[in-house]
Amino acid sequence: MFLGGCFPLPAHIDAAPAAFTPSDLSGCWYNVATSFPYWLDGTKTKPKQCYTPRAGHSDQLEDLVAFDNHGAPDSFEGVDHQDPDQPIHFTWRGEGVLALFPTEFYVAWLSPDQQTLVVYYSDTLIASAAIDVLTRRATPDAKQLREAIAIARRDPFLKTVEDPIVILPRREPPHP
Repeated sequence: MFLGGCFPLPAHIDAAPAAFTPSDLSGCWYNVATSFPYWLDGTKTKPKQCYTPRAGHSDQLEDLVAFDNHGAPDSFEGVDHQDPDQPIHFTWRGEGVLALFPTEFYVAWLSPDQQTLVVYYSDTLIASAAIDVLTRRATPDAKQLREAIAIARRDPFLKTVEDPIVILPRREPPHP
């Protein structure tokens, strides 16, 4: 388990992009499948992550995670710092008490059209390793979702994550 700071990629991820910049993540992504228990307990739903380039820092992103918590809007914020030696590796550090629990994550796969993303989160003091599948649309393209999950399940490193990847329930349309 890990307390803070960057550390090298623990293993090779076959599908990881060869070149990657933080701007490739810019915008909002919907979490549509995951192995992370936080999103699977039924109390926190509709997770979405929004990345914004941090002014004056080409290697950093503002990171907003928004979701419903027991039906009410909730969120947390932080900053993602890109590892200069491994562009697919980031360290997230939250605000407030969350600053005590940084998270290491890796862009494990990005679809050629940059609409689907697989992210690997390493162990932390409070959570075990997990995989998220994120898409630019709240209701993902079924073919790309299947492809992303298949990539995660067959990658020699990613398949070491013990918890299964679960497709999250489809989102309800926004209320008028």
